[in-house]
Amino acid sequence: MGEGIFKLRTMVEMIRNSFHGASSAQSILVDSKEFDKDENKYAVAVGLMNNSATHIASAQNFHHNNEILHGFQELDNYFSAFFNFQFEFMEAVVVKEQNLSWFQSRYESFLEAKKEIENLIERENENHGIIQEQREKNAEKLRQNAGGLFTPGK
Repeated sequence: MGEGIFKLRTMVEMIRNSFHGASSAQSILVDSKEFDKDENKYAVAVGLMNNSATHIASAQNFHHNNEILHGFQELDNYFSAFFNFQFEFMEAVVVKEQNLSWFQSRYESFLEAKKEIENLIERENENHGIIQEQREKNAEKLRQNAGGLFTPGK
């Protein structure tokens, strides 16, 4: 496996980890009826968001240290969407906002950035597969051609 695709797959896994916690935090804040008007709702949601922040910090560090990843705008878009969502999330928690429709629009942007990441990894996996296929075909041709170069000894 090529170094680039390996690093991209590692990055995407970190992003998925950050997304999972942030998405769960959003769900608790917006959809959960069992936590309604309960302080635990906010504590659990903030804990999940903090966990996501840890994952995103690791992802940013990995991104920074691997120049091969710098050309993917989708990664930068995800980081921006995550931090915008995180900011709005914390605002909603601090004021214990009940009307979260404005918050949902920020979450929708965050979801869109995550979809871009999934499309990116799908595209790059396809490209990697095509390259690997071509390498295998070329290697087979070389083996076949090399057979004609050598003649059995007398």
